[in-house]
Amino acid sequence: MDFHHVRFYVDDACRWADWLAKTFQFVRVRQVRQPTEDTVWLRQGGVQVALVSPRCDRSVVAQYLQQHPPGAVDVAFAVSDLPTTLQRLWQRGVQLLQPIQRLRLGEAIQPCAHVAGWDGIVHTLVQAPPSPAASPSAASPSADSDWALDIDHAVINVPRGQLQAAVAWYCCTFGFEPQQQFDIQTAQSGLHSQVLTHPQGRAQMPINEPSTTNSQIQDFLAENRGTGVQHVALRTTNLLATVEQLQVCGLQRLSVPHDYYDQLRNRPGYCPQLLDWHGVRRQQVLVDWPVTQPQALLLQTFTEPMFEQPTFFWELIERRQYRQAGQCQLAEGFGAGNFQALFEAVERRQHLRVG
Repeated sequence: MDFHHVRFYVDDACRWADWLAKTFQFVRVRQVRQPTEDTVWLRQGGVQVALVSPRCDRSVVAQYLQQHPPGAVDVAFAVSDLPTTLQRLWQRGVQLLQPIQRLRLGEAIQPCAHVAGWDGIVHTLVQAPPSPAASPSAASPSADSDWALDIDHAVINVPRGQLQAAVAWYCCTFGFEPQQQFDIQTAQSGLHSQVLTHPQGRAQMPINEPSTTNSQIQDFLAENRGTGVQHVALRTTNLLATVEQLQVCGLQRLSVPHDYYDQLRNRPGYCPQLLDWHGVRRQQVLVDWPVTQPQALLLQTFTEPMFEQPTFFWELIERRQYRQAGQCQLAEGFGAGNFQALFEAVERRQHLRVG
């Protein structure tokens, strides 16, 4: 279970393809015109995205956009044996939304099928060979403008009281396993989060629920009119360089308060020699590390919402390489120290928008 692509429903696929090309340096791979919808496929490094817009009112996309704002509706997984996977999911009660079809991207033609996920989320399953193990050398840019290695994780927001049920569903049906838990609380609001990872692949899916009525997760649910994909994280090998590269293209990100960087210097394990801390502050990047493994650095930054509504946004993440017991490792986790900073940053934006 690795990530394969993310599919968006939007009002104008070509316009948003141009935006992704300009802002994130995605490259168009294929455009498909059908009687009811247009689809534009794009690629940035090892990341694939599909943008779908309606051509008539009877389109599934048009019906979706009448009820929800534009956003990511489909988190697709690569599986090694599609028929066996579908048979297992059918036995567990998962709804097959479409029969097996063929997905063509470039020269590759891959069998795929759409299945129903939790509470309106869709998951396309694509038969594809297993990806290399996650390591610094597993993927490398194929062009000068390529910076994205892969999809690191995708985050789903569910209504209050649904978190445990959603976690149990993904564990039972898709074989995910629970890992880290987060409980974030500020003076204004809070959330509960459970990280899911797959034991037979690289797919990682944190699921959030609001813990207060005025939580920014609740704000997302209200604007999205229900459960949805809050953000997708794209992994890069050098986040500081990537941010500098994309800022020239007009990338807008959530701001970080200056006292955050003062607090970093006082965090156990802080080491001036491990990172360009001046560059970190200048580029407004969040940094986290385990107290017992300070060289396992995790760097993150979060964009402003992609669409007009405060719903979907992107995360850029770098998992630094380090050595442990003579072996090269990548930093793991999701930045427990950064999670609070992200929540507060989104909350500040929420207050500015309301004010």
